[in-house]
Amino acid sequence: LGGAAAFLKVGGFEAVDFLCNLCHIYLCRLLAASGEVSCYRAYLVPQHLGQYDDMTVADALQITGKYQALKAILAGDASMENISLLDDDWTLEERVMASFGKWGISHIKLESSFATLSGGEKTKVFLAGIDIHTPSVILMDEPTNHLDMESREMLYDYLCSSNDTILVVSHDRALLNKLNHILHMTRSDVKYYPMCYDDFEHLYEQECENRMNELDFKQRELAKTKRVARPITE
Repeated sequence: LGGAAAFLKVGGFEAVDFLCNLCHIYLCRLLAASGEVSCYRAYLVPQHLGQYDDMTVADALQITGKYQALKAILAGDASMENISLLDDDWTLEERVMASFGKWGISHIKLESSFATLSGGEKTKVFLAGIDIHTPSVILMDEPTNHLDMESREMLYDYLCSSNDTILVVSHDRALLNKLNHILHMTRSDVKYYPMCYDDFEHLYEQECENRMNELDFKQRELAKTKRVARPITE
């Protein structure tokens, strides 16, 4: 696994829930096929951000315990509780600073209220969380919705150059055309297309036309068979 793939969702159900389940099933099969089963770490860049407004930035990133433990240890409180909470993650603060700088949000503090941030800043906090958590799989739900053009270009560059395993649910055509892997989900299956969105759209329209022609042919053949069979039965 490696690189970014677009996940085209179909209306009527929550694509991200399905996507998380799909990742779990798919990765478990890969690991089992290789003779080794272990846990993977998935990370979500969410579309809906208001649910985090009663949290601090550290809370939203789920690093509050580790961050407070690190601060306490550096201040001289190297208790077993703090050592256990930190779990040997001594580079946490450096990763936070580097990732916040990468996404242009160095002015945001971990102690800040998430509710005080703009929509774009909230999204970039979660994008920065990728380098903080270094997950095995990254799920992005409409990641460009709250980003300005400059920030979108940063995201496009990241997706095009990254070797991380990334699944993106998006309606952003510019983003979809930056990616060369499309997973098209219907109610019955998920089909892989190794191409950008414009090429996929053209091919998919052709596939739909072929299916309609095939159905029309079968209906005409059925009608012909019925016409031939009627005199025999009479």
